[in-house]
Amino acid sequence: MAKQPRLPRDDCPQQSIGHKGLESLAEDPLQRCLQFLRVGEWNRAKQISKTVRTKVNSCEQALLRHKELQWIVRDVFDACKKRSLEDLWVLIKQHPGAIDLPAANGQSPLYYSARKGHVETVQLLLTAKAWSFDAPSADGVTPLFIAAESGHTAIVSLLLQHGARSLDFKRADGVTPLLFAAERGHVEIVKLLLTARAEALDAPKNSGATPLFMAACNGHVEVLRLLLQAGSKSVDTPTQDGSVPLAAAAKSGSVETVKLLLQASTRTIDAQDFEGGTPLYTAAQEGHIEVIRALLEARATALDTPDLEQVTPLYVAAQEGHVNVVRFLLAARASTVDMPRKFKDHPDHDGATPLLIAADRGHTDVVRILLGHGAKSIDAPKACGCTPLFMAAQNGHAEVAELLLDSRANIEAALPNGRTPLIAAQLYGNTKVCDILTRRGASMSPSSTGNISLAAATRDVVPAHSEASSSSSSGVPDAAGGSSVATAPTISTVAPASPQPSLPSPPPIFGQMTAPVPLLLPPSVPAVPLLPTLSHPSALTSTASSTAVAPGAASDDEGQASASSNHLNHG
Repeated sequence: MAKQPRLPRDDCPQQSIGHKGLESLAEDPLQRCLQFLRVGEWNRAKQISKTVRTKVNSCEQALLRHKELQWIVRDVFDACKKRSLEDLWVLIKQHPGAIDLPAANGQSPLYYSARKGHVETVQLLLTAKAWSFDAPSADGVTPLFIAAESGHTAIVSLLLQHGARSLDFKRADGVTPLLFAAERGHVEIVKLLLTARAEALDAPKNSGATPLFMAACNGHVEVLRLLLQAGSKSVDTPTQDGSVPLAAAAKSGSVETVKLLLQASTRTIDAQDFEGGTPLYTAAQEGHIEVIRALLEARATALDTPDLEQVTPLYVAAQEGHVNVVRFLLAARASTVDMPRKFKDHPDHDGATPLLIAADRGHTDVVRILLGHGAKSIDAPKACGCTPLFMAAQNGHAEVAELLLDSRANIEAALPNGRTPLIAAQLYGNTKVCDILTRRGASMSPSSTGNISLAAATRDVVPAHSEASSSSSSGVPDAAGGSSVATAPTISTVAPASPQPSLPSPPPIFGQMTAPVPLLLPPSVPAVPLLPTLSHPSALTSTASSTAVAPGAASDDEGQASASSNHLNHG
């Protein structure tokens, strides 16, 4: 071991300083502590530092500026990292004050050992009278805090036995050692902290969550029972977003935790958070059927209570595909089977029912249960006009489409632009759904409602990367939630060459568009060309002149729509 370093005379007090005392002491305790440290009077510096503990970190950082002492800190930390107790004991004997000096990252040897869980090292440092067990590190936590967070029960016990007083220490975000131990489920550490009479029993962190809330949120039943036995009063205390411990327990799915909270209090059994969600709603969303059963047995009345967007427990269970929860809620007489939802910020943009959202997501069993329960919204559209059958056809859910058609869903229910379920299935390449719809008698032509042309029925599926959409996108939402093209695409007037029934090419109605999947027509549909086959480009002029409409005369919109439709069939 190297000898104790001696600092240059320029770093010493103005007058001569001896190792056994100082001829001139500074009035400020912090400066006086530094004077003793500079000459190696570790014990005397420690006595002074206890009176100025709030300034200890500044004292230590100032001491580290002296390069001749950095090797001591390095050797101490090397011994702690290697868990070499013999080397550490030699260093402590030669430099007693070095055991509390922090490294460049602000961590003291005691903090480092407590974080790593080195019980023997911590015990040796405490035996050597290390006094940094309550001093926060550079990251703002104490050795007791980091030991409680990491679950090192033996180290927490050692620190408390040697007089650690940072039981209620709060980090910048308001977290205490007790809250962290409760969140992580460290039962023995919670017992130690409660036995040491931690006053932060119900102290919340900045978000409003208390130790009891965090224990309920993670389903730690034993920790929750300890906190309730210790007299916690936060069983009904909400967080900043309005969530209560019972709702947190319902989300975790721990039935025992829910029942324990209900035994303590039932005041918040139907409490709504700031979004309108209740504990029963949360359990339905997560699919915890036993939690729902426990809430209903405790006389919860929020079976049909919607949130701020009119989303009910039944709706959210159907949306997530929780078959057993949907069946249980219907058996419990949920009456919102046909209740549509509404967006809080855009109330006209939705209107989906539980049946529609289940068909959209492809939850076949949920659709079967809702239809069997007598759902009347089989043709109820969203605000954009999409029906359950349309969404199933567009997303390729063949089994769902079969179920809806068996229940007499309107096979020709179209969007305002005339697009039918069959056209939607074709545009997205869902050939299986196309076969089902065609076999059930679906028309190949777009709906004639409003005399909408085929170009209008298909123009809003131009991909965003195509040239047509990149130059004329208007941003108007379509049925699938995308954006439609402002003007109809360029339509070629030249008839296609000899279509092949096995793999037909896209029809000329698409022009320069690039559909997501090539348009596939069932082979059973006859190709009836309506436009004449032109043998020479010059015939275009004569054809156009013979069909020109005089200025001011009304054009035949229905004829144009029919011509476009049959031209599509010809392709």
